[in-house]
Amino acid sequence: MKQESVLNVAIVGGGAGCKAIMDMIFSEKLSALRMRLIGVADINPNAVGFRYARSRGIFTTWDYRDLFKLEGLNLIVELTGREELANEIFRTKPEHVRLMGNVAARLFWDIFRIEEQRIAERKEAERVLREDGRFLRNVFDAIQDGITVVDCDFNIVRVNPWVEKICADRHPLLGRKCYEAYQIGTSPCPWCPGQGSAGASDKGTGIVPFKKEGGATRWLELSAFVLNNAEGRRIGVIEHMKEITQRRAAEERLRESEAQKRAILDASVDMIRYVDQDMRIIWANRRTSEELGMAPEAVTGKTCYQLFLNRSEPCEGCPTTKALVTGRVEHAIMQKPEFGNRRGPSYWDCYGVPMPDKSGGSSCLIQMTRDVTRQKIAEKELERKHNELQAINAVLLRMTYEYNLAGMCRVLQTMMGEIYPGFETWIFLLTPQRDAFYLPVGEQVEPDQYACEKAWARLRRGKLDKALLRLLVGKNVGSACSARRDDAPAVIRDLVGGFSTWMAVPITLEGRCHGLFVLGSSEEAMDTENELVFVEAVIRQVAGVLRYQVSKEIKEKEFQEQLAGPDRFMGMVGRSQPMQKIYHMIQSVADSSSTVLITGESGTGKELVARAIHRAGRYRDRPFVVAHCSSFVPTLVHSEIFGHEKGAFTGAVSQKRGRLERAQGGILFLDEVADLPQETQVLLLRFLQDKRFERVGGERILEADVRVIAATNKDMEKEMKLGRLREDFYYRLNVLPIRMPSLRERVADIPLLAKHFLKTYCLIEGKAIKGFETEALRFMMDYDWPGNVRELQNMVARCVVLCSRDRIGLDVLPDRVRSRAGMNEYALAENEKNLIVRVMRECNGNKHAAARLLHISRGTLYSKLKKYGLNTKRLDH
Repeated sequence: MKQESVLNVAIVGGGAGCKAIMDMIFSEKLSALRMRLIGVADINPNAVGFRYARSRGIFTTWDYRDLFKLEGLNLIVELTGREELANEIFRTKPEHVRLMGNVAARLFWDIFRIEEQRIAERKEAERVLREDGRFLRNVFDAIQDGITVVDCDFNIVRVNPWVEKICADRHPLLGRKCYEAYQIGTSPCPWCPGQGSAGASDKGTGIVPFKKEGGATRWLELSAFVLNNAEGRRIGVIEHMKEITQRRAAEERLRESEAQKRAILDASVDMIRYVDQDMRIIWANRRTSEELGMAPEAVTGKTCYQLFLNRSEPCEGCPTTKALVTGRVEHAIMQKPEFGNRRGPSYWDCYGVPMPDKSGGSSCLIQMTRDVTRQKIAEKELERKHNELQAINAVLLRMTYEYNLAGMCRVLQTMMGEIYPGFETWIFLLTPQRDAFYLPVGEQVEPDQYACEKAWARLRRGKLDKALLRLLVGKNVGSACSARRDDAPAVIRDLVGGFSTWMAVPITLEGRCHGLFVLGSSEEAMDTENELVFVEAVIRQVAGVLRYQVSKEIKEKEFQEQLAGPDRFMGMVGRSQPMQKIYHMIQSVADSSSTVLITGESGTGKELVARAIHRAGRYRDRPFVVAHCSSFVPTLVHSEIFGHEKGAFTGAVSQKRGRLERAQGGILFLDEVADLPQETQVLLLRFLQDKRFERVGGERILEADVRVIAATNKDMEKEMKLGRLREDFYYRLNVLPIRMPSLRERVADIPLLAKHFLKTYCLIEGKAIKGFETEALRFMMDYDWPGNVRELQNMVARCVVLCSRDRIGLDVLPDRVRSRAGMNEYALAENEKNLIVRVMRECNGNKHAAARLLHISRGTLYSKLKKYGLNTKRLDH
């Protein structure tokens, strides 16, 4: 193509437009326009374009006609904008020179700018193409997989650095056949699209080994793609190589791992199954096949409920069904009947585990089933043990509420009757020395219904007491039951001869037998061998309590026997004339239902008299309820005596029975009755009249058959005068009055009382004090005892603790008692005279009895009577 010539341009008008055109012409960007400025004309030599042209060495002139003379001039550009000048230039210019006016110059400028932009875009496109080429080459070289370009004859045209590196020992590669260079074979791969066979695909893939000299075999994944030109004609093949040696090894390890996992699943003790949404088994481990007794292929395609339960639908509570609905792991303990190799029902811990798919749902599930039959049986056994422990705890708790051995045995008998209905209970107990049987006395129970009485009756009836005693005190006494009847000792078989089902458990503690517990029935049946474990556990827990209570009651009995004697009556000590009158009065009023009022100083034993009345008469087996009136809160006195209904006052959260109701059929003892408020006196007066009362806050009238015994240490007549005691209430109480004498009035009883308390506290403190020294006893009889018997009791208790000899002397007596030792001889003589007078009167003038109480001989007593001028006839009244 012929190259265009240069366009020589001259400009008329050296202003700013001239300079802009010159800049455009001189620009390297527009060098392709091939324009050359050869002259500038302007009448103003200072014009910017004129001066710029001169500075660039371009011809300049004031007269535009000089421009016509320039060689090679092709174009004049008029930029002054004067039309007459443009017309004149047009007329005078040479014919071969073209003229571009001002307007055309502007158009030329715009075209110039467009051309400049087009050139810039073309250059930018060329640059981008060059950069794209470099980019593609860089991408080709930077690919971390192998890229090979071959022609239609499978000759290698180009390779990237990856191929060059991996085939470093096989250079040169270019120009060689690809299958030879890569040592794949002597001909192209059968799947290669470059073979161009009819119907061949445009792409193909394959995995081939790549062997290096002296090295291990590497594995390549080859992908081949047909390379076509712009007309769609096949010009070669692009081969992509990816090394998969590690992946292939990983896949091999994965296959091995899957095999191992399969082996692990087959070795699992659990049944594991892979099921679809319809719960059909896709795969099951060996344990499943073994449990069902079926071949693995026979299990596939069936549901678990068909195989295990022989059902047509899932069972209720199936965790797999729940997992399909919730999409979460579900769990349940299922009981299955006999199936496969199982004989009898079994328990299984079942899990349904959903396996999420790509959509987020669950198309398949894993069923895991573990045999928990032993665990379930153990749980039931544990529950049974727990119930047994609760029963044992209940027995022990209820036994703690009992205050004597008979009550404890009754609790044990009742509890065993609740646990084993229809079974009879026998309890045989030995004394602490284990030399005889001990029979606790039953209270308020029929003898033929009392476990110990029934046991004792069976011994007497069968005359088995000696044989059984020999067995129990022997060695290695064990439990026996009807399930092992032949192993039981002969005396046990004879003892339970009337029972078809029985258990005999020794009451053993610290290796020694202290009794025997027997549970038996002639009609009921049970597994005695299993139940024997529970009964043994119960007896082990109560054995210590029973042995302790037997020992305690025997000691208490011995203690009571030591305290008993001819000078005692219903727990009271004294043989003086005032006390004999009290004893007679107690016997007289014991069977009566009338009210008794006991008066006397504090500490004289008023409550003892009330209890003696209870024990001596027809009320002995009925309640004896004590109400200490002075200890009641004033606002709650009515509630304590009469009871209250729920909500009667603040804090009354439930109904409460008062002392009157609790004493139903027996005796209510009102101690310190004079301290009751008058409102309560009115209510009690009404009750004493008609035996009726109402609870606080209640509307229902209640009746109670209760005998009232009252006591006070106050002067009742004085209390009435002061207005603190109602006169009608006093007369209602004072039906059978008993006045308790003070200790000053019964000096003869002081030695008896002192010896009685000495025995009591010696047993408590474990001391062996024989008695009181004569001087100490004389000072005690000479003391006034303002606190009466209670003061004497406390003093003796103090002396027992402080005494370190075999007799209590003056040195351990309190100061208030010993203070009389400092009196002068006259005072002592006067007191001695008064003492003799009091003792002679109490003994009704009997000199022998008086001398014995005074611890002196009869001769000494005669001498003192004569000394003080005492007339024995006057002293016997």
